[in-house]
Amino acid sequence: MTKIFLRLPKNQMSKVKIIKTKKFIASKPIRLKIFPIPKFIENPKCKYCGGTPNYLLEDFTLICNKCLNKILEVTSELKEVPDLDVIIDAETLKRLSFEFSFDGEQWYRVKGSNLIVHDKEKFIEKLKQSIINGSKIEIFGDYVKDSKILIVSAIV
Repeated sequence: MTKIFLRLPKNQMSKVKIIKTKKFIASKPIRLKIFPIPKFIENPKCKYCGGTPNYLLEDFTLICNKCLNKILEVTSELKEVPDLDVIIDAETLKRLSFEFSFDGEQWYRVKGSNLIVHDKEKFIEKLKQSIINGSKIEIFGDYVKDSKILIVSAIV
């Protein structure tokens, strides 16, 4: 097993665009179970505003959409974060080609279909971050020259 650098070459970057998306980031952890209001509750009222409630919380509090959104806004923040305009999955990996290097200087090409990854989920997340950051991934693996297959055993 050898330390190998892996990156997406510039000509493949046209297949993947970086976009800005909005994401709710929790400022503090919150666990909230929301249920529909049972029909046997007569004349339901929102605990916070007195309006017509839409939900029943796990502590048996009745709450409307407006008040629920206020609670969630207080506990989270809407941030703009970079993301990719395509979903990267096992099929996407097969359609891409990559460059790899043993020393970071001399780069070689490998088809995505010739990439064998043991932990695909972790690899895809690292790949996504490397594309967004314009960096390379450090992996441990082996290149089988005869069959032109790159085996990714571990991700640094």
